Amino acid sequence: MIEPKNRKAAISAFVFGAGLIVAAAVLPVCAAFLNQSAQTQAALNRLGRLRARLDERPLLEDELKQATAALAAAPGLVPAQRLPMAQAELQNEIKTLVESESGDIESSQIMAVENKDGFSVIALNYDLTVPAGKLAALAYKIETHQPYLFIGDASVTSPASWESDRPDAPEPMLEVRWTIRAYMGGTGS
Repeated sequence: MIEPKNRKAAISAFVFGAGLIVAAAVLPVCAAFLNQSAQTQAALNRLGRLRARLDERPLLEDELKQATAALAAAPGLVPAQRLPMAQAELQNEIKTLVESESGDIESSQIMAVENKDGFSVIALNYDLTVPAGKLAALAYKIETHQPYLFIGDASVTSPASWESDRPDAPEPMLEVRWTIRAYMGGTGS
């Protein structure tokens, strides 16, 4: 028979050992469950934020459509259409303007399109001849054109010999090289 003093010691040792086992086995499992619960809650919070943003998408798409339509209808811009078609139409319009002032286009070149602040910038280089007395009128027609056209990188060369003192002398033809730019809303695809 075990003495009461030893019995208390045995029970204490058993309880202490059982406590160690519980502490060594059960506490890490509880900590893992608590950590997993925190991670699950964080994932659910993130999912909620993402779903809220997803619910905003139709509203944002409608706003984008409205802004794109407003930009396409803005005065002074090349009407929104396919870019190659817009470039060809601008070439035809400029040709008409040059010919209306008795000028001739010697060459034209479509330059690479630049995207600037949400606009596609169409650039066309021209070499042309125009009578000296009609250059100002041509420049005015281009600068006041709808859609807006902008003249840049211009150089004008006059003939080497110019008989301005003869009343019957033909009007000299100026050689003009310039770049004409126009803006188109969006990227023009």
